[in-house]
Amino acid sequence: MRRALRIISILILGALLGASAMSVHTSRQIEQLMYSVRVLNEELAAARQETAELRANLTSERRQVVTGIKVEIEFADDLTAHQEKEAHLAVEKKVKEWLAPLYGQEVATLNPRLVPRIIDGREVEVENLRFALTTRIVFAGEEFLVLVDAEIKGDRHVLWITAHLPTETTG
Repeated sequence: MRRALRIISILILGALLGASAMSVHTSRQIEQLMYSVRVLNEELAAARQETAELRANLTSERRQVVTGIKVEIEFADDLTAHQEKEAHLAVEKKVKEWLAPLYGQEVATLNPRLVPRIIDGREVEVENLRFALTTRIVFAGEEFLVLVDAEIKGDRHVLWITAHLPTETTG
């Protein structure tokens, strides 16, 4: 009887451990899929805006206008994969937001030197980390290409430690 209970308890423990391992694996897959959906939504929004600009460009004179903005980001600091993904998404979104007035502008009349003035020195906060942005390369064409360096500004981690030490009593 005892032996049977022991075997049953080991089987139940194994099933519980297997179920918890599967739930951890499934949650990681769900997190990855949610991130992919967010990235695809951002790409879809950019593609829709680019399509609208192209349609407007077709109806107007044949002049070269900005129809897309592509942002490449390099991080100076070591980040976890999750932090880098989140930071990349947030920084790219902010830079595109700042450069949104360029859409539809004639490329010949734009001054690419203005882009670093818009981006350099600005900060983007992502998951309690502040990233200082610096523009490295700007390529002006129908699709604007901006290479941005992002560096964590200030202390990465602030850790407060308090200790309770025994006090000596003099008698």
